[in-house]
Amino acid sequence: MHLSGTTVVEFEVRIDSTTNLRNEWRDNAAAYLTGPTMQITANGVDIGGTIVAPMTVGVLTKFKITTSLGLNSTGKWKLEVTRAGGTTTVVDNLSFKNEGWRKLHWLGFVSDASTTSKPCLASLKATNTPPDL
Repeated sequence: MHLSGTTVVEFEVRIDSTTNLRNEWRDNAAAYLTGPTMQITANGVDIGGTIVAPMTVGVLTKFKITTSLGLNSTGKWKLEVTRAGGTTTVVDNLSFKNEGWRKLHWLGFVSDASTTSKPCLASLKATNTPPDL
């Protein structure tokens, strides 16, 4: 659970041709609110219906997501996607899925594939830096 400060989530994922993997950050509201969210498929990394970074089937790709929480939240997040060979795509100033989301209680990966898929998730790390006092 991260309630304030800056949270950074890093992970690696390798996809197959049928992967449709959703990464989503939620709070604990009765009807939960969602902050950063994206779909990872063979077509690329999709945020709100727009492909923002390419993906390569069978290749481990690194993800880094950064956002501020609590009173310091801007309602925005940053995504960095690093492919094999070191090429990085940075997309900043992305809006939360739900405008009122401000705290991380649940970080999930959900398969939305309509058939069997075999994504491989590795090196998941979530860190939080407290706000300056």
